[in-house]
Amino acid sequence: SRKECLAALKCKETATPLEIIESYKKLRKRFHPDTQGTGNQAYLSMLRRRLILLKSTSTWKCWQLIK
Repeated sequence: SRKECLAALKCKETATPLEIIESYKKLRKRFHPDTQGTGNQAYLSMLRRRLILLKSTSTWKCWQLIK
């Protein structure tokens, strides 16, 4: 669900696409497999799937503008 996806990405339910992307980038850096001590490929993959799910179910057109 959207609520679960946002929770996994450490975002509030009222988060904008930009806030969600910023949070994802912080978490991606922290859990990247090359990051010593906190690297976790499985968790990073789960975050990516949650982000894709949010994008695919969103009606916000601005997702296309955010890289």
